[in-house]
Amino acid sequence: MRKKLLSLIIAVVMTVLLVVPVNADIIDDGYNGFATRLYTVVLGRTPDPVGLEYWGNRLRTRNISFADCARGFLFSQEFLAKNVSDTEYVTVLYRTFLDREPESAGLDYWTGRLALGSVNRDTVIEGFSNSAEFGELCRRYSSSSSASNGITVCIDPGHSGVVASGYVPLGPGSSDMKLADTSGTRGRFSGVAEYVLTMQIANQLCTELEARGYNVIMTRTDNSTPVDCVTRAQIGNNGADIMVRLHFDGLDNSSVSGAHSIVIAPNNPWNPQTYAGSARLGRCIIDSYCSATGIRNRGVSEQNNMTGNNWSTIPCVLLEMGFMTNQHDDLYMTNPANHSAMVNGIANGIDAYFAS
Repeated sequence: MRKKLLSLIIAVVMTVLLVVPVNADIIDDGYNGFATRLYTVVLGRTPDPVGLEYWGNRLRTRNISFADCARGFLFSQEFLAKNVSDTEYVTVLYRTFLDREPESAGLDYWTGRLALGSVNRDTVIEGFSNSAEFGELCRRYSSSSSASNGITVCIDPGHSGVVASGYVPLGPGSSDMKLADTSGTRGRFSGVAEYVLTMQIANQLCTELEARGYNVIMTRTDNSTPVDCVTRAQIGNNGADIMVRLHFDGLDNSSVSGAHSIVIAPNNPWNPQTYAGSARLGRCIIDSYCSATGIRNRGVSEQNNMTGNNWSTIPCVLLEMGFMTNQHDDLYMTNPANHSAMVNGIANGIDAYFAS
């Protein structure tokens, strides 16, 4: 009898812990708020305090991204045990990543592809987690989580779907002229255009940096706006502390691989005062990026033939994240599953720069 009574008491206590709302002090920022909505949307229950604290702290200390946190819930045994249908699964993804109910066309598209076997559930997650809507959702939670650290970063996604025409001076007052911009390279094995990939990484980097308390300026926010290299630099000069230019390499020789950063040389005739900061920024980012991704580290190159770097009056680095003409680099960089590592590597490098 006593054993039955004890069991009943334990059951009642556990029920109370699960149904009573979590202490308001725990849900005090965007990180806990984001985790709370995952408990609700994915698992269909109120968060337990221990679990909420775990996920909130992992987000807060940047041990995990918003997208990876969502994957943690979607790949959990608790969710998998629900054994939901494809329709239910896609509906959960809409609610998780887009914060809305699916429209019929989108629901039919994704469930149709799943039924045909052209994609699997893991692949569908990547499509949602890389969407602009999810990026905006992350920004909303980030803005309520992090007080600004007073530092502004300019992110320059290289190239564009519409190329700026004409020529611009190589540096301020220079008589040497260069193309205003180029179309960039393309994945030899993936078929992905460089300007598409730089925009994807830039959007995710923007979200990550804002979550870390940085203010962010973007030189472009879509693939249909032409922006010349001088204008890109001037956008950064107008209020940013540093500029990070995102690019990918390409060569005829497909055996060449690896990432490197490009900064101005010490004898730069236009803005030599930025050399020391640029060189340190270039080193911090390339080392951190390659450490996070495992991509070969080709170091820092110093040269004075990059228009965007020459016009920058703030520390500036052009990051070549890898070769889209190399099979390993191309397939790694264009795989959305690896974008979190790429973005965190860059962001960690920026943190290291300002920490030193």
